[in-house]
Amino acid sequence: MRIAKDDLLCAVAGTVAFWGPSITLNALRGYDFSRLDERTLTYLEPLTTVVMFVVICILRRGSTTVKRCAVCMLLGIWILGPTCMSIGATFAGGGFALNRAWVDVLVVTVFFPVTTPWLSLYDGSFLGLLVSSSLLGVACIDLAAILSKLQLLSRNR
Repeated sequence: MRIAKDDLLCAVAGTVAFWGPSITLNALRGYDFSRLDERTLTYLEPLTTVVMFVVICILRRGSTTVKRCAVCMLLGIWILGPTCMSIGATFAGGGFALNRAWVDVLVVTVFFPVTTPWLSLYDGSFLGLLVSSSLLGVACIDLAAILSKLQLLSRNR
């Protein structure tokens, strides 16, 4: 049960770290969301995600592995992405300000591998999503195992 709790914590923390700046910026700017805001998100979302990842890895050193935390953060960012983008869009008159918003969010969440990057194009978070996903993807790689296999290959020659 403890492992599931840690995994859920990593997923929620990743979601808040990544989508938090987008929701906040949308709340502050509303209809006036601009190209500068998109650039801000491009740098801010990966930064907050990496900082949160490092903090979780330091605080949960004994209870969860780095790879497991990275995977859970990725899942949180991608699965809860449509919901978070709907929350952000609400401040500009979209998202949950519309009728049947929960039905729409449920449908796009089911198809999150396609809808999260697609909707992030409209949200201004697409480049941040690519960078953050790439950085967390690299954290999922077992570099020690790869390097040891490469050393074994070079010794056998």
